[in-house]
Amino acid sequence: MGVFNVALERLAGAAFDESALSGKAVLVVNVVSRCGLTPQYVGLERLHRTFGATSRFAVLGIPCNQFHE
Repeated sequence: MGVFNVALERLAGAAFDESALSGKAVLVVNVVSRCGLTPQYVGLERLHRTFGATSRFAVLGIPCNQFHE
């Protein structure tokens, strides 16, 4: 059984294959980008660049939908 009970998509709309996270420590972050208040992205990108290179860590940004028009 997977961690997610919803189908995830990549930014371009392609399906996200949850198996790509197998064996990795995953930081799941609820992100909001439509409002433009995204200073946390700098730190998240730094984490991903620093620890993601080991292929044992991933930062997964999941868009928040509570601000949809």
